[in-house]
Amino acid sequence: MRLSPTSAGAVIAPGAVWIDKGEYEWAVQEFEEGLRRQPTNPGVLNAVAWKLATHRDVKIRNGKRAVELATRACEATEWKDGAMTDTLAAAYAETGDFEQARQWQEKALKAPGVAPGDQDGMRRRLQLYRERKAYHEK
Repeated sequence: MRLSPTSAGAVIAPGAVWIDKGEYEWAVQEFEEGLRRQPTNPGVLNAVAWKLATHRDVKIRNGKRAVELATRACEATEWKDGAMTDTLAAAYAETGDFEQARQWQEKALKAPGVAPGDQDGMRRRLQLYRERKAYHEK
């Protein structure tokens, strides 16, 4: 965090620490503080959206906010980053909009530069969305 204080990882790290401690309200406050400090950083937008869409604990998840943040991340990267559209798909699934989730996941899979290892996870999530299930981290 000291070496790269504005990186997405450093900005969301305080919230992740609170999650590990089970202090979800503090975690969300830290995520929002990170967004306040870096409101246009697509990496920060994406990282927070991913947590809000996919966290294993329902106390963290907020699909509507995740869609908002993931959309902003996609706009900032001109809809060309597969990781960002992957997050948008997960966010839509969390809101129960599995058609949008499926469409965005398919676009994520076609995005240039997506690593083969990442494609495996994307394919598994696509299958979940086809089954009308959201993806939550274990």
